Amino acid sequence: RDRLVHIFRHENDNSLKCVQTLENHSSTVNRVRWDVKGSRLMTCGADQSVVICEKRSETELKRVQLLNVARGSVYDMDIDAGNKFLVTASQDKMLNIWNVSGATKPSLVRRYKINSENDSEGCCAYRVRLDPSGLFVAVCCFDKWIRILDFYSGSVVARFMGHADLVTSL
Repeated sequence: RDRLVHIFRHENDNSLKCVQTLENHSSTVNRVRWDVKGSRLMTCGADQSVVICEKRSETELKRVQLLNVARGSVYDMDIDAGNKFLVTASQDKMLNIWNVSGATKPSLVRRYKINSENDSEGCCAYRVRLDPSGLFVAVCCFDKWIRILDFYSGSVVARFMGHADLVTSL
């Protein structure tokens, strides 16, 4: 919870060597993800942002983009298999889908309110995962439900419940 991201290289003797420390967030870093090709590192945090870094060499990453995503903490994110869309789950009860293809500045493509069964205000997403086909988004919320949403319309196609506590991973 020190707002830092440490990048390590695996050495021949099975040790790890810290090759870079990134100071891209002003608050807690909640999630770190590599894109599918391993050329971009994305981090999200309690400072309401997503930072995208590009790999310049085996030991250097450079910050190239900053997305001010939400009102409140950004808890999780996932990128599609084509490295084009980034989905974020955040405290603002919205699922945000960004075009991060790299050709242009990232842009917000879609926003979906995540409906709750018991609350007309919606529910706060905690974890998000895209399926490999790119057609569906799995979301778990603080209400202990898992929802499968259509990526393009945002409509809920399935719901699951059964955990006694918060679902912490998808």
